Amino acid sequence: MVGNRGFVRPMPMSDDAFDRIVQLTRVKTPSAPDAADAEHASAPPPFSLDDFVEVLEGPFKGMKGPVLDLVDDGAQLTLALTVMGRDTPVTLASEHCELCDAAV
Repeated sequence: MVGNRGFVRPMPMSDDAFDRIVQLTRVKTPSAPDAADAEHASAPPPFSLDDFVEVLEGPFKGMKGPVLDLVDDGAQLTLALTVMGRDTPVTLASEHCELCDAAV
């Protein structure tokens, strides 16, 4: 890249380099659910109301709070997290959370 003072002119890219980058972004998705997926889907949600959980991923990583609501049969949780000194309801995917032993 060439430029100065905050302005950058992109350099041309060859078709081969572009195709390599596109191949890296392709994601394979399963066409049929596996038996393990069916067992996981039929399992009851691991969380219930008022459970105290910790966030494992994302911008709220490391924060802990009680479960206020279960959304989509437990696929998502609404937690009460303290953001900027206030309890704020935040909805997260359940796979990004884990049960805690006690409130901190």
